[in-house]
Amino acid sequence: MAQRILYLNPTGELGGAEIRLLGLVQRLDRGRFEPRIVTLSSGPLLDRLPAVGVLADTVPTSDRFLRLSWRGRRRSPVGVALGVMAGLPAAGRLVRLIRRDGVALVHTNGFKAHLVGWLAASLARRPVIWHVRDFLGAGWQERVLLGIARSGPARIITNSHAVAQDMERRGVPRARLVPIHNGVDLDEFSPAVDGE
Repeated sequence: MAQRILYLNPTGELGGAEIRLLGLVQRLDRGRFEPRIVTLSSGPLLDRLPAVGVLADTVPTSDRFLRLSWRGRRRSPVGVALGVMAGLPAAGRLVRLIRRDGVALVHTNGFKAHLVGWLAASLARRPVIWHVRDFLGAGWQERVLLGIARSGPARIITNSHAVAQDMERRGVPRARLVPIHNGVDLDEFSPAVDGE
């Protein structure tokens, strides 16, 4: 029987991380794994999933939580705490979804998804894997995330050795870090394909 994996993404928009997530779920061995993508906001990513045979859902999430920024304009610790608290109902909805659907593993993609997914997976008593595609900054918000990273996720996939080394330098145990480079679709990116 295929293991159900819930891929949690903070947005339903299509950016680089979402394109990579689409490629990943399209190529999973469906005899072994049954992917489901859940986003914290709607967008065109969800429209693409039925065509590749992947179930998709949006878990309604507070705008206050979705506006939290890991780049650019920062909020005070009180503002961040209020934003995180506004995301707690989404974690509760995810716990129910994980239990109802018999999800075996939660795979998060993006900083907000790491927080909500880690909390929901912990409450549902399921392992969580973070997929980190960016260097973390040096602010206090990143230090909080790194604190969770040291013992929360079962593994942290990074898209490069440099990101893994940066996290290790900042206290995340090497045993938790698994660098896996983004795959390249050789049908799409091949010398035989006209660049136009």
